[in-house]
Amino acid sequence: MGNTTTKYKDNKGKLNIENILNVCRYINKEEDYIQMMMVNKKYKEIHKKMKYNPFSIKSKKIFPKLTNQFLYSRNDNKIKGVHHILVEVISYSTYMKEIDDDIYCCNIKYEEEDKEEYGEKIENECNWIGRYYDREIREIRIEEHIKQCVDECFNGYTSLTKIELSPHLYKL
Repeated sequence: MGNTTTKYKDNKGKLNIENILNVCRYINKEEDYIQMMMVNKKYKEIHKKMKYNPFSIKSKKIFPKLTNQFLYSRNDNKIKGVHHILVEVISYSTYMKEIDDDIYCCNIKYEEEDKEEYGEKIENECNWIGRYYDREIREIRIEEHIKQCVDECFNGYTSLTKIELSPHLYKL
């Protein structure tokens, strides 16, 4: 059958720095992050490679190379000198009234209250639909910029006969 040893056999089951950086995206507590750095001596420098924060932070101390700060709530402290990305789901009204221009919002939901204030058209900044449509509506076309609909978004829409979905929709 030939020689079955390969250059990959020695690394089987081992995580390199790139693998650990990917794992770090899913850590949501500072304590867990610090413990992971202590697992192996080659991991103790990963904080110097991270350019974003996978959990809320108050300073750049734990991530000295930070270029993008993810804000997990509107109450998170903003660190100067980096880009700010708000991850929290907010309504379009909140986005228009409370969010500074220097914050990129990646989860903006258009809801019934927004429709009353801003009209029928779902703005391009929005990528979620909340309870928005009139319950008597017969047909719905979900625009391409919409990626998610909240749970039970169309619950109770007994007159609905047709929904045209966005190709980018990944949660309905």
